Amino acid sequence: MFLQVLHVVGHYCHNLVELHVNHCNEVRDGGVRNLLFGTTEAAVQCPDLVKLDLEATKVTVASVQVRICIKNTQTNATEHRLLTESSGLHESGPNGLKIFSRRFSNVVFFLQLALLSLPKLQVLESDLLLEAMNNLHEDEFFRLDEQVERAKQHRLTRLGPMSLAGDVEKLGQSLSVAAAYCPNVNEVVMYSYANDESLLTVSRFERLRSMSLLQCFEGISLESGILPLLQIRGPQLHTLVMEVPEIDVPALAYFCPNVRKLGLEFQSCSSETHLAVKVAKNWKPFSHMQWLRVAYQQGASVGQSDLLMLLSHSPDLRYLHLNKLNDLTNEIMATVLEANPMENLENLTLQDCHHITVDAVWPFLLTENELRTLELENCAEITLRDATQMRREIANQKSDLELKWT
Repeated sequence: MFLQVLHVVGHYCHNLVELHVNHCNEVRDGGVRNLLFGTTEAAVQCPDLVKLDLEATKVTVASVQVRICIKNTQTNATEHRLLTESSGLHESGPNGLKIFSRRFSNVVFFLQLALLSLPKLQVLESDLLLEAMNNLHEDEFFRLDEQVERAKQHRLTRLGPMSLAGDVEKLGQSLSVAAAYCPNVNEVVMYSYANDESLLTVSRFERLRSMSLLQCFEGISLESGILPLLQIRGPQLHTLVMEVPEIDVPALAYFCPNVRKLGLEFQSCSSETHLAVKVAKNWKPFSHMQWLRVAYQQGASVGQSDLLMLLSHSPDLRYLHLNKLNDLTNEIMATVLEANPMENLENLTLQDCHHITVDAVWPFLLTENELRTLELENCAEITLRDATQMRREIANQKSDLELKWT
């Protein structure tokens, strides 16, 4: 029954924006296919659909696995989001997990149709997204479809988290296709796997504002991958998050002068900068930064000069998280605060920093600032007695500062 009902809904309700069929036990793959694509499977029948709730149905994707969401803001700006999740699928094929029968037998094909038929889509999240774009480019069926030219100007603004682990040659090719099809992308997230070629391909996204390399500790290099990308796109980046083998702090500062959010987790720090230009004496690196997280991998060291460069010139810094920084000492913190009192700081986290004492923390309590959360986690030289004294001072100031000590 629901097969026919959903077909009728799709056929007559072309302006449908939201549909909930959750907990309808008779809703199956065929019904969803008929709702979205009709019986001809030629195009999406409900192009304005932004939310489809399939929770607790008999669609082969468990829970809400095919969902299109919309987020409205007070300025009437919209963000369309299509997620295809892979948990709970009962069947799998050579190209991925099955969602629909017949030609809709895998996630990749569904993603291809979404790219062709949902022009308002801005965020498309799937591990198979790059494969779908690559297939869309190569597939004769789609190349002949007149909608392909429209797809090349897709509104997608975000790619990721994505990975093509184990297929190193295909990664760069697929990113090249993505850059051609999605010129509006401004955020790229690569997870677990990347290589130097793929980073150079990312530079083709001319509107890039946010770049994240998460758990990319193998396959990429500083000289051949990271720095060439930052030389091209670094000046326009507002967000840069890198979990990578090696960093070069002066080069990051020079190539990314406008970065506001910076996250660094690394295994080593270049002892000599790769920056070949001579900077001005009054150069203030990271002057626009508002959010900073620095974390060492086991045995890594950043050096005191690099720490001073990261911390001393960011008066608008609001979030600071320092983790496993063996080079962080009371003297370094005093030098930083003399140059940059951090009057706008709202959240400070010191984690596994074993070479500082409570003397490095007291200035944040005794000077005027916007601090709301202070977290001291496993810092060997900051004791329970120190934490008790700080809580007493916070109470005397009648401050709403939250102190967490472990």
